Amino acid sequence: MDTRIHFVIIIGFCFFTLFQAVVFAGGPDAGFEALREKLAYNHLHDKGIENTKVLDAVYAVKRHLFLPRALWSKAYEDIPLPLGKGYFIPEPSLTALIADKLLLEGNESVLVIGTHEGYLCAVLSRLAKAVFTVETDYANFKQAAAVFSAQGYGNIRMRLISRYFDLGGDIHFARIVINGCVPEIPSGLAGLLAEDGVLIAPVGDPAGFQKLIRITKKENKTETRVLATVMYPPLE
Repeated sequence: MDTRIHFVIIIGFCFFTLFQAVVFAGGPDAGFEALREKLAYNHLHDKGIENTKVLDAVYAVKRHLFLPRALWSKAYEDIPLPLGKGYFIPEPSLTALIADKLLLEGNESVLVIGTHEGYLCAVLSRLAKAVFTVETDYANFKQAAAVFSAQGYGNIRMRLISRYFDLGGDIHFARIVINGCVPEIPSGLAGLLAEDGVLIAPVGDPAGFQKLIRITKKENKTETRVLATVMYPPLE
């Protein structure tokens, strides 16, 4: 083989290998920026999410980093994805719906009960003043904390607890999300909701479909509305 041709082949192979390493093996955005843009501004908008702040937040958050590497190729499809232990990350359109219906203006403190992989917290952190989140599983807690730290989510505060809803304290939150299906809204949770606050939770049978419930609090009275029928993993 001609030496020059051999040299060109080697150089070409090196560039191809470098391209693969950057795009598929952990470059800063892993080549997914265009997919995030399409998901946020095309797909989610077409599904009725018109709040540009929510769409911007979905675009900004790198969902693939909250998933096992084997699922990165599906990270920006609007589908739930399995994470093991019977848990799955809900589809981005459901995360966007929750973010939209929380009616965030940017100065609120949000309590997320169930950090899990951390994607919902990351999206909400771009829409609220601060996100406080609690988690019972140490592996989830550690993994989500690592992503939050690496990606600079400085307004997310995490706490590892032994049981959900044993939160204690006198802190009130403008917004609360139960990030997992529950059979009913815990009776004491409304006490953590500030005046003019909003609480969203999927309520129903964890083995089937649930109702996505929004509770609004005004003058110490609550009003409940069903937002959608959803399928959400149980809060465990």
